[in-house]
Amino acid sequence: MEVARKSDNITTIEFQKVWTPPKYSTVKLNVDVAVDDKRRRLGVGVVARTSTGEVIAYLSSNIHGPLEPTLAECLTIEQAFVLAEKIKTSNIWIEGDSLEAIKLIQDTGEDLSIIRSHLKAIKNRMKLLNNNVITLIRLEGNKVAQTLARYAFHIETQKVWIKEASCFIQAIIREELLMCKMDSQYNSVFLYGRFYQK
Repeated sequence: MEVARKSDNITTIEFQKVWTPPKYSTVKLNVDVAVDDKRRRLGVGVVARTSTGEVIAYLSSNIHGPLEPTLAECLTIEQAFVLAEKIKTSNIWIEGDSLEAIKLIQDTGEDLSIIRSHLKAIKNRMKLLNNNVITLIRLEGNKVAQTLARYAFHIETQKVWIKEASCFIQAIIREELLMCKMDSQYNSVFLYGRFYQK
């Protein structure tokens, strides 16, 4: 079920089940965070893909220090802007699996929490974009970003790949594309069937 809402020029579509491609000329940035409580670290993963599903860049970032969970999720969105700047695009669609973070970004009221400075920075950057869409996806549809977030624990600070698909991520990219195609075909058959019955 999808619910589209618009607030402060930010549109959210809730509960996407599988990764879906963006419109032509838009770059979709999926984000996720992994937490290592024992070593007090966060792993951040961001992947940028085109309307054909081609990976044009991805990022893994290792952040030291314990952080409040929602702040951690907001930091992943800030990292999406970092990657967007590296690939020189402002026509972006950000997608993550944190309902709390997305609700806070969408909220137009005054924020009094400890993460208000991060939220303000994100909202201001969203307003400057050509395409200011942020959506929520289920965990099972965000596997590439999840894998990149976990991979971050194996690096010192940050690593960015541009137009390069490393072996550890290729199979998951293919799996998400396959799920996207299967979901699309299922919906087409279902809609055709309903039309035919009428």
